[in-house]
Amino acid sequence: MSYITLLFSKVLKNKLTWASYLVVLFLSLSVLFLNSRNRNHDILKSDVEATVLQMGLYVEQLERDKNAEGLSIEEKENIAQALSDGQVQLAKEKEFLKAINSDDWAVVYAEQVNHLSKAVKTLEKNGADEAAIQGFKEGLLYYQALSDKNYPFENMTFPTKTIGFLQDLTIYYLPFLVTIMLVFVISNLFGSIYRDKIDTFQILPIKMSTRVTREVGVVIVLGTVLPVALLLVLGAVSAVIFGVGNPDYPIKFHMEGTKEIYFSAIGQTISPSLGLFVLASCFVALFTYLIMCLVKNQMLGLFISLLMTLGAVLLPQFVVPLQPLTHLIPTTYMRSFIVTTGQIAYQLNNRHITSHQGYLTLGIGIVLMIVCALVVGRKKNLTLLLNNTL
Repeated sequence: MSYITLLFSKVLKNKLTWASYLVVLFLSLSVLFLNSRNRNHDILKSDVEATVLQMGLYVEQLERDKNAEGLSIEEKENIAQALSDGQVQLAKEKEFLKAINSDDWAVVYAEQVNHLSKAVKTLEKNGADEAAIQGFKEGLLYYQALSDKNYPFENMTFPTKTIGFLQDLTIYYLPFLVTIMLVFVISNLFGSIYRDKIDTFQILPIKMSTRVTREVGVVIVLGTVLPVALLLVLGAVSAVIFGVGNPDYPIKFHMEGTKEIYFSAIGQTISPSLGLFVLASCFVALFTYLIMCLVKNQMLGLFISLLMTLGAVLLPQFVVPLQPLTHLIPTTYMRSFIVTTGQIAYQLNNRHITSHQGYLTLGIGIVLMIVCALVVGRKKNLTLLLNNTL
């Protein structure tokens, strides 16, 4: 049995490998289940339904008021005018709700564009808060993008179709779940080699330099295959149940180096997002391997790796002094989707966080991890030769 076969055999036969993979898979599918439960909760539809209900109650009240005794002629005229206006508005809202329920998206989008355009003009005229105006402008751009192509509406707040669902996972869940999974798998594989900081595999008939090279190769394969296999399974499940989704569906992008936003096809994020995510996963796997080689203790290596990798993913969001340097931290790109849309660059006010910078940072980081692992392996080899000589 070759050394590479031995390592892969240890991974496949270890219950912790399957347990960590299945836990991440289960949690991710739980998100899909929850999204499916909430996907019919359309904020636009809910708002219109609430408006129809309120307008209906208002019209009913006016119907009662117009028949009240003791009203002057002027009061009766005012009530009659308000009743007429209310009935017209109620009819419009009911027609709009009917269009939503019948998926008549051309009517829905046109109405929303008209409504939001008027709202933006009114807010600007009245000197409203800039944040409020920006929120309405964002909504206007979104519905204009949908209206231009007349795509069927997709709930991107609770996505269930493959493209939107996987992108949602890479924003909120997988950067942390995949990091934890890889740290557990790599630390368990290589941490089990050591007993009281003694390398039990040094008795194998293989040169240390060759062994380290093959271990690095195995780590890279695991760092690539495990995340990709997870995404494939999740994508297949969501596609079979809910469909793949529209790759041309518009989502929000932040224009590089500015605060301007625009809406463009979600499909253009797929390749760069996947590439960054896989490379970042490889970095996490190699970093964990290097830690295990240095500390030679499974539990200590697991603790240090989890602390440093998860900390590197989380801390830039909260520690302001780190934010100007976030583009140089390889684990930043675990959140690959919001890197490709420019969202994280906007949030952290760091225009250097881009896909191209991500490939550069991760490439350098991975090479550095490999070089460090080879140096540690060479040191081990020299120590072993010295001990044999003595």
